Formats: sequence, C-alpha cells, structure tokens
Amino acid sequence: MLASGMLVCGWQQAPLTARSRSRASTPQCSAPLWAEAAGVAVLGSVIVVHEAGHFAAARLQRMRISEFSIGFGPAVLETKRPGGAVRYVLRLLPIGGFVSFPRYLNTTKFTERGMSPPTPQEGAEVADPDDPDLLENRPALQQAAVISAGVIANLVLAWACLFTSAATVGVPSLSLSAPLAVSRVLEGSTAAAAGLQSADVLIAIDGRVLLEQPDPLQAASRSIGAATAAHRPFTATVERAGERLLLPIAPPAPQPLTPRDASSSSSSPSPSK
Repeated sequence: MLASGMLVCGWQQAPLTARSRSRASTPQCSAPLWAEAAGVAVLGSVIVVHEAGHFAAARLQRMRISEFSIGFGPAVLETKRPGGAVRYVLRLLPIGGFVSFPRYLNTTKFTERGMSPPTPQEGAEVADPDDPDLLENRPALQQAAVISAGVIANLVLAWACLFTSAATVGVPSLSLSAPLAVSRVLEGSTAAAAGLQSADVLIAIDGRVLLEQPDPLQAASRSIGAATAAHRPFTATVERAGERLLLPIAPPAPQPLTPRDASSSSSSPSPSK
C-alpha cells in the first residue's frame, strides 16, 4: 500500500479467466529427473565441504586421521595413498559423512573383566596412549577447532555462493507490471477535493509515467511525498472508466503563526553564548 497523507494506493489485479483458473488449479507434483539429480549434487557438495573443514583443521594441526568418508553404509569406492595412513571412502548412502580419528584402545580393561576386546579396525586404534598426535590428547581449544571447522566451512561456502550470485546474476528487485490503483481516498483530504476517486488508476505524477520507472510504487510515493512536504501543487494523471483525466492537486498551505504563537516564540529565552 502507498500512504502519502492524502491517498492510499494498492494493487489492481486482473481477474482469472476460466482457462487460467483451471490451469492454476492443476497440481504440479512431479519434479524432473534433472532437478532430483541437482538436489543430490547440492547435498553432496555441502557434505564434502563440511567434512573437508574437519579434515583440513586436523591436518593443519598435524593430528592423526584414519578415514575421510562421504556417505554411510557399505563402501562403494575406497582408496589409500601409498604409504599413507588415511583411507578415502565413498559410501552408498549420500546422506552424510564423517572423519574418523585413531584412538587408544585399552585392551587390559576388557581382559580384567573377562571380556574379549573388540577387533581393531585397520589404522583405527593405536597402542601408545600418550601419542601427542591423537585428537583426544590435544588441548581442548584444538579439539574445538576441529569440531567447529565443518560449520565454518559451510558458512564460507554459503557466503561464497551469495557473493558469486550477486556479482554475476545481480540482486533481485521488485518490479511492477500492473498499474497502481487507488484503493481508498480519505474523506476531507486534498486528494478528495481534487476529484480523485477510488479505483482510479495512477498513470503519471507531474507527467512522469510511473510504469516507466524501475520501481513505480516508490516513484509515486517519492513524488507525492516531496510535493506534499514542500506544499507544492502537482498533477496526477489517472485513468477512470477508460478515460484519462488530469487532476491538479494542491497540498494545503502552511498555517501562519497566530499572534499568541509569535509572542510565545519571542518571549522564549535565547541560549547563552
């Protein structure tokens, strides 16, 4: 809505025809295959960036890593660098991922309780509990850096996508394709005295065609507001019943000071220098 102190403008929308109404009521439930594939690709990218954040933070602090995995479930692809300790795994279900770190497995506790220790996974357990490169032996601040690195990586990715979109595509803005219509005219206002009526369509203000402006609503608001603030008459071109009318609108002149107001202003103490 556009409120200028004299009139309130709103949207005027064309009614739906029977053909367009039936077309709009038809549900569109199925998505194309490429859209589903794109969704999986976007989800996979977010997961990779998230886990890469954990991985990079641990690598920069020279911590021991046993596995970098994308997905859950059985492994589909698996590789390992010659002489390296990290397994890179792509799993069946692309709904997450993880970075696993070696840990110390105390088999003595299991033996004392008459329990058989769990089978150690390749590269997952170490024998030295004092290994300084274990995640659990690092200071709390370094552990927190590894844990929070995934979220930080996703935030960086989001800002990079927003910046790239704004730099290449641009920032979307509101553009009107329908003319502005007067929804209500305040009784006793200057607009009512000028002959403006409800359902009048605003075409131009002072000869400035609104639909030719980047933002017609803002252009009308600024033009009317500036003229009202300066107490300057302006013209409004409107369309009514298929006929265009030019309505001169004169905002009320400022009220002169009364003798009482003048005496009160003159008797007010002047600021000391």
